[in-house]
Amino acid sequence: MHLSALARRAKHRSAAILLLWPLPGYGQTAEPLTPEQAVHETFRALSEKRWRDAATMVHPVAVSGLLNERVQLARLTASRPQIDTTAAPLVGIPACVAEFFNSMGEVAARNGLSREFANVESVSVLEQLNPMEAMVRWIEAHDPGERLRAFRLPVPPGIPTPAAEPKVERVVLGTVMEDDSVAHVTYRETHRLSSNALVEQAVRAVSLRRTDQGWRLLLDEPLFGYRPLPLPFPTPAIGVPARSK
Repeated sequence: MHLSALARRAKHRSAAILLLWPLPGYGQTAEPLTPEQAVHETFRALSEKRWRDAATMVHPVAVSGLLNERVQLARLTASRPQIDTTAAPLVGIPACVAEFFNSMGEVAARNGLSREFANVESVSVLEQLNPMEAMVRWIEAHDPGERLRAFRLPVPPGIPTPAAEPKVERVVLGTVMEDDSVAHVTYRETHRLSSNALVEQAVRAVSLRRTDQGWRLLLDEPLFGYRPLPLPFPTPAIGVPARSK
């Protein structure tokens, strides 16, 4: 056989071997995150202000429960009694005072919602959000920097502006497995000013439950600003993991 024919045959055989050889990662699925990795990814998303990525790491039952609870609370707040401005003078209350009282109630309800859900100023807007979008708005509104800006008063000209928002550092310390579906991850949280001065340091824990999509975090106050409300209607378990049977 001619030398050039042998070279062509060897070249074709090499190409066939390359086509049959599996590429790195081809057909392989990513390994599911461990509880520690899930918490670490959540910390990264929060520090980089990626609200939607952080929201996807929250347990779906907790997400739905939060929206259900706060919608019902907002409805109760919006239904607060109003003073009849025409009848108020008959009982010794000036009409202007009655109008002021009513307007302050509306302002309080609107501010209360916007401080819990970013850019939400009415019950109707909150009711139209799906649970995931509501969780994104909640996480954004409870970010330390966003809360500082929301509560900061306008600074008159010539007055030095307040210091920048505090830096929050979170470091995962370890995991306690309660069983194969419930985990508790401990972490150290440090708050520093722009001058790097230490403001607060504490060791905290966040609970996770296993889902079909992997480990998901439950809501708590230190990390997500969530505090259960003593309301007269049932809500799904949001912050306390149910013990597996």
